[in-house]
Amino acid sequence: PVAAGQAGEFLATGLNNPDMPLIRYRTGDRGAVEAGHEMCACGRTLPRLARVEGRSDDVLYTQDGRRVGRLDPVFKAHLPIREAQIVQETLRRLRVRYIPAPNWSPEAEGEILAAICSRMGDVEVVFERVQQIPRSANGKFQAVLCELSPEQRQALQRSRMSSQSAPFEFADPQDL
Repeated sequence: PVAAGQAGEFLATGLNNPDMPLIRYRTGDRGAVEAGHEMCACGRTLPRLARVEGRSDDVLYTQDGRRVGRLDPVFKAHLPIREAQIVQETLRRLRVRYIPAPNWSPEAEGEILAAICSRMGDVEVVFERVQQIPRSANGKFQAVLCELSPEQRQALQRSRMSSQSAPFEFADPQDL
């Protein structure tokens, strides 16, 4: 649990299916609950969301500790890609796994590199052409995957919090 107004991971309990209720289901989303507890205009008394920050698994870290979310819009442009995934292997290296479309060209790689570096800073980007993008254990596709250890992530968050800078940054698809 986190304090009201502070960001955390959403866990939910769904009792709609009495044969198999979902207890403390990890949705993979992050956000915060409002600090004040005012009744909703609809009459419900449960806490209300202050904000939704995005997917937990879509967060990458820059060398200065910034958290960058929603980096996958890099692939939603006009690029000749069937499917792609960004994997943060270290603070300084990202891997882009991609399945090219028939009209793939080396220029597309340059566009992806420029878009990633504009958000992540000076990082090495390794391009890996693949036949298939690996799926998670539950069969889901993850467009962005951070492989930094939990200890590295916590250290970056502590460092960033002590510098009093903006804790999280989203990509604006218009900028990519």
